[in-house]
This record gives sequence, C-alpha cells and structure tokens, in this order.
Amino acid sequence: MNRTYIIGMLLLFSIGLQGQRLHTDHVHLWGDNMLIGKVIDTIDNSLLRIDIGRDNFIAVPLSLIDRIDKGVEGRLYNKKGRFVKSKGFFFESSIATLAARPFGNFNDEELRVNVSIQASLNYFVKPYLSVGGGISAELYNELMVPVFAQSRIFLPNKVLSPYFNLQIGYGIAAQKVFDREEFDESHGGLMWYPSIGVRLPTKRNTEVHFDMGYKIQHLTYKYDYPDDWWTLLEQERIRYKSFAIKLGLVF
Repeated sequence: MNRTYIIGMLLLFSIGLQGQRLHTDHVHLWGDNMLIGKVIDTIDNSLLRIDIGRDNFIAVPLSLIDRIDKGVEGRLYNKKGRFVKSKGFFFESSIATLAARPFGNFNDEELRVNVSIQASLNYFVKPYLSVGGGISAELYNELMVPVFAQSRIFLPNKVLSPYFNLQIGYGIAAQKVFDREEFDESHGGLMWYPSIGVRLPTKRNTEVHFDMGYKIQHLTYKYDYPDDWWTLLEQERIRYKSFAIKLGLVF
C-alpha cells in the first residue's frame, strides 16, 4: 500500500468526522489537501501527531505539510476552512419582512407588509442546541416591542445545517406614538414565532442565518369616549398573523 493511498484514506476519515467534535486546527498539505483536528506534538522532528477525534491519532510526515492554521475552540469547521460557532455565547442581529393580516372585531383584514428589527443574546447548551432571549421593534398599526425567549436546534450538527427555531414572548404596545386620542388605549399581548432555517458558514467571525416562519402577535385596542349622558366603550382584539422572512448575522 503506497503512501499516497494512505494519506488519501486519512483525509477521508478526518473529513468524515467533521460535525462530530469541535475541531481546532487546520493542517494544510501540499497538493491543496487538508487535515482538520488538534495538533498534539511532533515525533522525532519528522512526524506531526494529530488528534482527529474519538481517541484517534495520526502521524503525518512534516515534509507533506505546507502550513498549519491554528483554530479556535468552540467552532465547527468544514474542509474549506469556513466555520460556525458551536460553544459559548453568541449575539445575533437580524432584519425581517412581515406580511401580516390582522384578524379582529372591526378591521377589514387588509394585508400589511412591515419590517422587524431584532437583537438577541444566545448560549450553546449543546453544540446542536442554543437558548437565549432578545428584543425587537415592529410596526403594525403602531409600534410593537416584543420581548422574547427562544431556542434553536441544529440537525444534523454540521457546519452547513438546517435548524428549527421557536420564539415565545410578549409584545409591548408603544402608546401615543401616532397622536392617539386622549381616551384611546392599546395593550400588547402574547407573541410566538416558529420557523425553520439554515446557517451558512464564513471565513470571518460572523455567520449568516436565514429562516422563514409564521409570527402571531396579539394586540387589544380600547376606545373610551365619555359623554354628558353615557360613556361609549369599544374594545377590539387583533391577532396579526404574519409570514416572516428573516436574515440574521451571528457574532
């Protein structure tokens, strides 16, 4: 069995383990091939010993190595050197379009297209599971400020991975933003947003998340008009049901 065949088998074995452990170092070989693992030490100044996961070690002749790029713990790499976070805290900022149709007592169910700006802080409980919370600003009939908790599951746990995301929170109605009458009130309500998406790796300290889902936001209006003889009180409960497309950057 010649040396080229052995190196080829080792490369396939190393690449096959990606997504199953936290790789840290890139060992670039002459000929534009690469091993991903953790550099341990050298043997007799002629071999490089590498941990490729699951208690498996290989020794590569130094003469076959072009360069070594040291990685960062808590990242998941692919064979092209692009990576995503898989450990610790991460911050995400995003923008979304909301195609919303209100369902309530007195509205005409017209379609409204709005924009949502969002920021969240999250933590990887497992390399495939993150939890966190955040805040967003959304404009419907008035400005809504939802505060939410969220969880995200990446399956399978690979660099380029689809995910399921769930946000649950409460939307705060920003009163009197649009010159509301003195006796008008508005109250926010529950919000939830299930979605599916995909994360895209980069070679920088950011990654891209893209998802689509269905957001529901509750809102209640109260109209209380006092008169000389009676008080007219009307109440309208609205559910904004929005198809959402969201693009986020993770830092």
